[in-house]
Amino acid sequence: MCNTAAATLKADTAVLLEYVLENLSWALRYEQVAPKQVTQEWLDKARSGEAAGFIHLSLCRRQLIRLLNTWAEDLEGRSGTATEVAKWIKLALLHFKSYLAYESAFAPASGAPARLRDDPDALQEKLAGSEDKSDDDPLDVLKLAVTNKTAQAVMDFAYDVLSSTYDKVFAEELKTTALKDIAWPEV
Repeated sequence: MCNTAAATLKADTAVLLEYVLENLSWALRYEQVAPKQVTQEWLDKARSGEAAGFIHLSLCRRQLIRLLNTWAEDLEGRSGTATEVAKWIKLALLHFKSYLAYESAFAPASGAPARLRDDPDALQEKLAGSEDKSDDDPLDVLKLAVTNKTAQAVMDFAYDVLSSTYDKVFAEELKTTALKDIAWPEV
């Protein structure tokens, strides 16, 4: 799968494979998937007639983050405010260039997986609040250092992309469109 994607995306197979493996390691560590679910069919659902397996979705996420970087690079060549916005966006996107960078920037301070959405008691405790700043949402803390609103919006979007928020949208798009042909602005 990564060989085929590398050929169509004009990318290095090893780079794509490394990205997919980092994503898989992250998903296992943060209990997004159980080890027993990781099968060849789950990784590449296209083999069973479905459009999007884990590998396809992982590569979609990578392509979208790369597109954001490309847009920022295009803005750099312009003058005035565009150059300033590009600088902030590129700085913000450093935290999303790989799952290792993403995890480093956004892992809970305790190092343990954040399963608050599945544990109402833990969520209530968090919402009750504490003065311990190590428990603040890492994305919110990082956004405080980024004064550009466009870059903050890009960070929110990139965070959602890597945390699989848009996987259903990607899977739907992959039913009718090859990864290399996705018109991202229209998705």
